[in-house]
Amino acid sequence: MYKNSIFLKLFFLFFLVTISCKRETNQTVNQLEYKSINRVILDSAYQAKKEKDTILFKSLNSKGLALSVKMKDTFAIADANWNYGSFYLSKEKLDSSYMYYYEAFKGFNSIRNDLNAGKMLYNMSIIQKDLKDYTGAEITSFEAISKFDKEKHHYNLYLAYNNLGVIYHNLKEFDKSIESHNKALDYLEDLKNKRTFKEGSLNNLGLVYLKKGDHKEVDLQQKVGHFL
Repeated sequence: MYKNSIFLKLFFLFFLVTISCKRETNQTVNQLEYKSINRVILDSAYQAKKEKDTILFKSLNSKGLALSVKMKDTFAIADANWNYGSFYLSKEKLDSSYMYYYEAFKGFNSIRNDLNAGKMLYNMSIIQKDLKDYTGAEITSFEAISKFDKEKHHYNLYLAYNNLGVIYHNLKEFDKSIESHNKALDYLEDLKNKRTFKEGSLNNLGLVYLKKGDHKEVDLQQKVGHFL
């Protein structure tokens, strides 16, 4: 199903290229056309990555990145690097993933796209945590938090504070871990679709209290149905 969708997009891309080559237009119009073409390429690369079609992903994303560089389209360059970061993360190649996320962050940050810059920093902090660089992960988490709008980006702030709670747990800074998990839960309350996030956060809190040796707090929270 997804390949049919990609082939349709690529047919549209070929159509656009053919039209643009046949007619004489000004440079601005051509730039807009090529941005549309490149958007199709990068979106198709992302879809191929989701469907684990490595060959198609690499082919499309490399073309998209090359065209982005040629057009000096900073957002598209960052987006292509984001694709690569996500791809290598799925392959558990953490060093490569971190490098591409960092390149994506620099691009988004340079055009003051704070939301996407924050997302890249969050992804980088996850990798640092997984590599047991907890101090680095802590610093990067706070950098990510600083990019998110506290009135709008509640989901991203929830993720960042939840990650920070896990980092502090690993650093054995249990009070800071509890504080971070509670902040995460505060932002979670502002979301309509909480999915299973709340259960996960409450269980994380329970683990911290147990590690801290605060069995009274665990018993109290279990009685009110907070911990499983």
